Amino acid sequence: MQITILLETIFVMVSLMLVGYIGAKKGLFTGEFLKALSALVFNVFLSCSVFGSICGDVPEMSLAKLLGIIAFCALTIVISYSLSTLVAKLFYKNKPVGPAMEISIATMNTLLFGLPIVQEVYGPAAVLYMGLSSVGFNLILFTYGTWRLGRNGSREGRRFRLKDILSPVLVATVLAFIFLMARIPIPSVLRRFLSATSGVTMPLSMIVLGVTMGAGNLLDAFRDKRVYAGAFFRLIVCPMLAFLVLSPICTDPILLRTCVVIAGCPVGAIVPVLALQYNEDALFASRCVMVTTLMSVITLPAIILLLG
Repeated sequence: MQITILLETIFVMVSLMLVGYIGAKKGLFTGEFLKALSALVFNVFLSCSVFGSICGDVPEMSLAKLLGIIAFCALTIVISYSLSTLVAKLFYKNKPVGPAMEISIATMNTLLFGLPIVQEVYGPAAVLYMGLSSVGFNLILFTYGTWRLGRNGSREGRRFRLKDILSPVLVATVLAFIFLMARIPIPSVLRRFLSATSGVTMPLSMIVLGVTMGAGNLLDAFRDKRVYAGAFFRLIVCPMLAFLVLSPICTDPILLRTCVVIAGCPVGAIVPVLALQYNEDALFASRCVMVTTLMSVITLPAIILLLG
């Protein structure tokens, strides 16, 4: 495996984060700017990115096989959420950092980190599987995940309300899934628009992360022991659980390996954006993104070597 892929990806992410961090320290990016930018990323660019990732070029295959792939990828996401919920209840119940810790353990950076890695190591089939994982990833994140992050359920007897989860991103996910299942073609001009807006999502998310970290000392991320606890569950325990659960039932070795890599990706860059939108600990979430991203240089190659 070429470690260069990981190093280049991390260099780009850290550089963008530093743009936001330095801008915040110099007073160029204010709190109002941060809130407006995170709202723009969450409501507009992320919605376009989600729609484009799900409605990509999918080769002809039976509906049963397509749904089977989506189901295995979704099960991988469910495993991460189950672990994160358990960890939050056992160790961070009623603690301010609890919701941010929970969503950080549950949410992985699949397309930015996972996609180039599986493309290099496992080939075109793994790229398809990684792309289809966006269906389950976004449906779970923008329903259960945002509900848990907002903590509305815990504050009001855990009652479920539609407005707690209804967002442009969820609407985009559902529409994209309908387009995918019905094989509705996407016009070329719309594809170009989606590609352009999708390309903006990651850079802006990393700038938001950097601006958020500008509220404190950058080195504090490496002094926060809670971050390493989150990294342990996100980078090590999650892929181990995914392998143990999926290996007895998944007969496709490439799909199994892809799912384990998905489970072992670092914390998603979108987590600090979500934390800002739901008034949770965005600074802690930003620290988790940065530390797990750097640590994945060691953990992801190790996972792939162990998988064979």
